[in-house]
Amino acid sequence: MSNDSASVDELPDVLPESYSGRLSLGYLKDSTPEGEATVQFLSGARVTLSPTNDIDFEQKFDSQQYGNTMWVYSLFALRVLGEAIRQGQQHLRPAWERAWRSAFEKYGSLEGLQRANTIPSADHAAATRLHACLEASELADDPTFRASVARVAHVTLEWICDDKNYRPNNHGLMTSIALLNWHVAVERPAGGTRIRDTAVRRIIELADKAFDEDGMCDENTVGYHNFNLRCYDQIVQLQERENIDPAFDQRLRPILKRADVALGHCLLQDNTIPTVGDSARVKVTARPSINASSDYSRSGFGVIKDDRLYLSMICGGRSEIHKHHDDTSLTLWYDGQPLIVDAGSYLYDRTDPYRVSIESSYGHSGIFVEDVDGMMRHDLKKAWPGYVSRLGLGPHRDGSTESMSGSYDVPERLQVERNVTVFPDCWIVVRDTVRIMGDLKSATARQRWILGPKVAPERLGHGHWACTTDDRVLTVMAIGAFDEDIYRAETFDRHRGWYSDQSGVKHPVYGLDFVGRGLDQEFTTVLHIGDRALADRAETPKSVLRAALSG
Repeated sequence: MSNDSASVDELPDVLPESYSGRLSLGYLKDSTPEGEATVQFLSGARVTLSPTNDIDFEQKFDSQQYGNTMWVYSLFALRVLGEAIRQGQQHLRPAWERAWRSAFEKYGSLEGLQRANTIPSADHAAATRLHACLEASELADDPTFRASVARVAHVTLEWICDDKNYRPNNHGLMTSIALLNWHVAVERPAGGTRIRDTAVRRIIELADKAFDEDGMCDENTVGYHNFNLRCYDQIVQLQERENIDPAFDQRLRPILKRADVALGHCLLQDNTIPTVGDSARVKVTARPSINASSDYSRSGFGVIKDDRLYLSMICGGRSEIHKHHDDTSLTLWYDGQPLIVDAGSYLYDRTDPYRVSIESSYGHSGIFVEDVDGMMRHDLKKAWPGYVSRLGLGPHRDGSTESMSGSYDVPERLQVERNVTVFPDCWIVVRDTVRIMGDLKSATARQRWILGPKVAPERLGHGHWACTTDDRVLTVMAIGAFDEDIYRAETFDRHRGWYSDQSGVKHPVYGLDFVGRGLDQEFTTVLHIGDRALADRAETPKSVLRAALSG
């Protein structure tokens, strides 16, 4: 082994006080006096470890097979048991040791290594596995056992440090954090710098790439913007305690300061994350909401926001990371209540029909054409290689109104544009244009509205709906002779009408589509938020009506 990697003598007996990677015992769901333990992954799946059984690396799960296989190969369960032992539950040591010995066998064979290094999200697994090795070094007394832990650490380190295996996204960031912890605990005491230099270079390069000039992350979702910031927080905290590299203070901190501000604009007013793209609705405690509009059009996102209203639009982006089939999609919230939504994330198992629907255009409140409606993003890009999307004009004020616009097109086939204007007193005009130029199987387009989980629609007339929550009514008024398609909680075929605000949890919701046909189409819809339904379209203010009928 190289001096810059790991050797038996270098493994620490005690990790530095700055080490912050320890897992919660909340993941240990059950244990018996005989030493059998049940551990729950972040996916919700569970595995059982015992003194008499090896790890089943190819265990079959009821759902999310790829993701759960990653958790098995990451040795996450061994980390949980190790933390329990460190806190005094010594009866779990035989199961922990038995599981580690099966890991020694797996990662000591060429076949096992090849499998570990080619599973989906192998980088995520490797980052977690390196933490497992560090934590095991505190508990392992037997020299032979420690040598085996060091060998697992060595092959994991070498794979992580190979630039061919590095991906500049949040998984790559997790591997860099694991490298920093290894540097502080193992490499620096031995006088090495290779691992540190690799981690610092990657972290700075990734931050420069991931966050645009306005601080917005390139992972196409508020949830992963927040997740990336949480990861960088670990780096900043480690830098404060260990003074690893001045580049973290000089180059990284200014980037993160802008990203903090961007997150504040993107949060809902109650400091929760909206379900935009791959986002669960969770509370953010480290950063306050900034109740003002902001333009992140470089990264395909805009938000019109005040103390009560939140209207987001996603269109385009700087990467395909976590990108849904969601260009032109809007979400609308008032006093923290979801009125119009993106369907969320639900699971990361793309064999699950509900996940497929939620990630596809069926789960987004945008304007979509029938040829690709219901496709996932990667299928859309495959079907239309020339597809381009953009938030052309981010939120901007003109007197008492605020507007933003987005578009997507396929050369010589299709042009779609959405314009949104917010007027005083919670009036909103959404104008969509669709131009079909050729080579499409269908001339049908749908303006889709996914309603919040507590929103109940009532039809007042053609294209005229009262959508009621506990204390608010969203009135929807479409202008034009469109067909209507309303659906909820489909359990067959397209699986439309579902919403997920927490991982693994789905709620039935209504979807309302206005359906148009023709080579040139215009969809105009007026929205109003109030304490009652507007049964008479004549109540629409003249300025709003002029905007709806113009152009």
